[in-house]
Amino acid sequence: ASTLLQEDVTWSPVDQRHFLQTISGEADRLAQLVNNLLDLSRQEAGLLHLNRAPARIQDLVTQTIERLSHPNVVISQHIPANLPLVNIDRARIEVVLHNLVANALIYGEDEIHISAGRQDDGIVISVMDNGPGITSDELPHVFERFYRARHGYQQHSGGTGLGLTICKAFVEAHGGMIWAESGGRGTTISFSLPLVSPVVTAMPVNTITL
Repeated sequence: ASTLLQEDVTWSPVDQRHFLQTISGEADRLAQLVNNLLDLSRQEAGLLHLNRAPARIQDLVTQTIERLSHPNVVISQHIPANLPLVNIDRARIEVVLHNLVANALIYGEDEIHISAGRQDDGIVISVMDNGPGITSDELPHVFERFYRARHGYQQHSGGTGLGLTICKAFVEAHGGMIWAESGGRGTTISFSLPLVSPVVTAMPVNTITL
């Protein structure tokens, strides 16, 4: 915006459009961050309202991959076609998936694998990268506010350290759990979501005619 406002330079329409697209994109990103922080505070206060509806995990994962596709990274998925619907606030779970895949791009190297499967009364979704992994002393802290694992901080110093904290808040608001695993190579972050409750068939009501 400051560049566009300079009076001693005339910018071509193409340059102006480029600057305006940057301004718009960054404004959207900051607005989303502020909304997520407000939601985080609401969840901690027990006041976060969820707009739940049935959704297909396959659709959410596909959209996330399309948005975060990177020419140097292969993002694959393994999700059964017959996976049951989940009962979620779609916008909040989109944020969770976006943050997890974005983290995998930072911590990983050239491969990310997303999987999902039925487990008990829910669905478990996992995002796995092939990076150097997270050390055992750091692993218990990855969901804490502002915590940045050493490798990620070196690779991407501009992050806020709030992405996984927000993921944890949104998943727990749904009644699910989120956890991280890391061995000698790679890191996997998984979370669970509730299934859509089966529709209960209404019982016929006997009417009495007076």
